[in-house]
Amino acid sequence: MTLSDAQAEEIRHRKLPRVAVDCCDYRDHRPSQLYDAVESICMIDHLVSPAEARAGKAVELYRGFLARQVRTMCSRAAGTSGCVLASGAGSATAIADM
Repeated sequence: MTLSDAQAEEIRHRKLPRVAVDCCDYRDHRPSQLYDAVESICMIDHLVSPAEARAGKAVELYRGFLARQVRTMCSRAAGTSGCVLASGAGSATAIADM
């Protein structure tokens, strides 16, 4: 999932096996079936503005992001297994298994 049309087109052009791409905002993404897991690469760095971080809202916003991914995209919400792996450049990795 990406917001970049050019990035989505490059991924499609590579014709990678078992890889699909959607060009949309993660908040609007509705998978046709739940995923076993979701990995978020460098997304978490863009969830909180500097002002929100200074106001102490970072952890709350990160938790909301991770909880939403599990609730709407992972099969764990359907009673099986699922998790979110979120990593960012310069931030620690967070694993949510909810």
